[in-house]
This record gives sequence, structure tokens and C-alpha cells, in this order.
Amino acid sequence: MYVHLRGAQLQYKRLPLFLADWHNVSLSDFMNCSSNPANNRQTRMLANLTKLDCGYVEYWMNTAPGENGTSTDVLHHPLLNNAMRNLQAMAFFGLTEYPAESSRLFEKTFDISFKTHQNLAYTRAVAIDSTIQRKAAELNKLDVELYEFAKLLFFQRLKYFNITPLSYI
Repeated sequence: MYVHLRGAQLQYKRLPLFLADWHNVSLSDFMNCSSNPANNRQTRMLANLTKLDCGYVEYWMNTAPGENGTSTDVLHHPLLNNAMRNLQAMAFFGLTEYPAESSRLFEKTFDISFKTHQNLAYTRAVAIDSTIQRKAAELNKLDVELYEFAKLLFFQRLKYFNITPLSYI
């Protein structure tokens, strides 16, 4: 498969590995896929690949961390930094676990007022084995770092607009 980036045609050699049927697959089996497109998806979706060197993008698409002596940090650091810059440049973003604050921040950011506020549902934690949690966190290390950055930025914006966060139990 080929990807086009700024006129360059880059070959994505690892893509076909995850085109299989994933129905009825356990979470563990899903996480064990070496080219899992879900890993660090938020970071990849927020990063602007056109701002990265074409050689880096092609190398990143075709090299798994640890392959040929590469480290995760060497492969992904530019991607994470780019995603963080793009998130910071967004006028608004919300966090699912803070629905009321996200709604209020939206109103303040765009100087609007919703006529009614819906009864916002709060997310609830799902029990997942600690081994699987650790593995998921490691596989999504960039997304975890991006989330921590997003949370700090979110609360800075709440403070800027004098929005008091609610207590969640």
C-alpha cells in the first residue's frame, strides 16, 4: 500500500498485517498485533504528518519500535511533539470525563450560551485486569503522555475562564 505525502509516494509495508477480520477477538489478542492501528491512535490523528520529514514518516510507518535497534522514543518523539502543538493550537477541546466543564468551556471559548444543559452522563470505570492495563498503557505510551498534557491544558483553560471544576466521586 502506498501513502502520498507532499507529492512523495511512501510505501507502507506493515499495513496489510492488520487488515484481518477482528470479530470475536479477545482484548489480549488484539493488543498482541504487532502493527495494531489502535496503538497511539490519538497521537497519530492529532499529529500533522505534512510537518514531518518524509523520510521520517516512511521510516515510522515501516519500523516497529525495537526493530533494528530503534527505540520507541526515537521513532515517536516528533509525532508526540507535533500532536501536542496541534492540540494547544485548537480553540477548543473537551475531556469525556469532564462533560459539564467541557460544555462550559465551549460556551466561554466561543462566547455563546446553550439554551439548556443536558443531563450529562459521566463515564464509569470498567474493571480490567492490571496486567492488561499495564500492557495497554505501554502500547499507548504516546497517547498516555498526550492525555496528561491535554488534561493540564484543559485545566489551564478552565482557570483562564474562571470555571470551577466539579468534584467527581
